[in-house]
Amino acid sequence: MNAAFSGTGTLTNGTPAWFSGEGSLADDTVYLSAPAAGAGALTVVTGEPYPEPGEFPDFERVLVDLLTPITYTCQVLPPSDDLLQAALPLLLVRRDGGGLDFNAVTDTANMRVVALSHKRSDSWRLARQVREAVLACPGTGNAGVLVDWCEEITGQLEIGDLDPLNRSVEVAFRMMARRQFP
Repeated sequence: MNAAFSGTGTLTNGTPAWFSGEGSLADDTVYLSAPAAGAGALTVVTGEPYPEPGEFPDFERVLVDLLTPITYTCQVLPPSDDLLQAALPLLLVRRDGGGLDFNAVTDTANMRVVALSHKRSDSWRLARQVREAVLACPGTGNAGVLVDWCEEITGQLEIGDLDPLNRSVEVAFRMMARRQFP
């Protein structure tokens, strides 16, 4: 049975989070509708153990857990401009490619992080913090996931746009990890 629901919880790294959605609580999938004031927020929450033993990590989820202490971090932008403006500043994380090596030991993910805020200078500051956090994460076991290697593909880059209100700054990384075992 599908129903609307909401509640509070914590990310796997211990950061408080608020969630809301519509669906079945039996499948433990919750979609974000808006962040709570003063708390981190999630785009997708699953009740399954993470990382799933014997599987490659979901690099988007790894970055949500890693970057949420910096600011609200999501995999999907809020569905309306009002909710987007209310959520600022935010970080949008996306996997843009990559794949397994020839013997299926290591998954390499090309990850893109976009910093959005009310002021351009704040977007640049957030992008610098993202760079520091991501490049420091290999070997640390963030949220139960061991990332083997990270490197920057593209440094901080403001995407050219005719709209002067576009305040997004993007940075891209290549992240590598093996199957995760407890």
